[in-house]
Amino acid sequence: MWFYLFASIFIFLETAFFNHFQFFSVKPNLILLLVTIFSFYFNFDKLKVVLFCLFCGFLKDIFSIASFGTHMFIFSCLGISLSYISQKFLRYNWIFIIPLFILATIGQGVIYVAIQDFFFGGDLSLASLPWKTLILEIIYGLVIFFIFFKVIKRCVIDRLL
Repeated sequence: MWFYLFASIFIFLETAFFNHFQFFSVKPNLILLLVTIFSFYFNFDKLKVVLFCLFCGFLKDIFSIASFGTHMFIFSCLGISLSYISQKFLRYNWIFIIPLFILATIGQGVIYVAIQDFFFGGDLSLASLPWKTLILEIIYGLVIFFIFFKVIKRCVIDRLL
C-alpha cells in the first residue's frame, strides 16, 4: 500500500514540480525509479510486481501524451525483467539498484522506440534510439535517485521488510 501511495505522490511531483526543472528538455522519470526499486526488493512475488507496474503505467499513461497503455506495457515488461535479473544477485544489496536503474532507463527507451516503429512504420535500429536523451535521463535520474532513495528506503522499504 505504501508503494501505491508513493507512486501517486511521485506522479504528482513528476508532472507538477519537475516539469519546471527540465534540463535540455529532460525531466527525471520518478515512476521508473519507483518501478526499479519495487522490482528489486519484491522480486520473489511476480504478481505483485506486475500489478504495481500496471498501476504505475496507468498513472504515467494518464499524465503523458503517449498512447494509452504504452507505459503500462513498458513498465510491465521492465518489472518482470528487472525482478528476474535481481533474483540472480543479492536481494538486499542496494548498490545493485544503480545499474538496474540504468538498464531500466535504456530498456524503456528501446521498448518505446520499438512500439513507435511497429505502429507507425520505420525500421528499428540502434541508431534510431535517442542516445543523447537517454544519457541525459540516466544522469538526471541518478541524481534524483540519490535524493529519493533514502526517503523511499526509510518510509517504505524498512517498514515492509
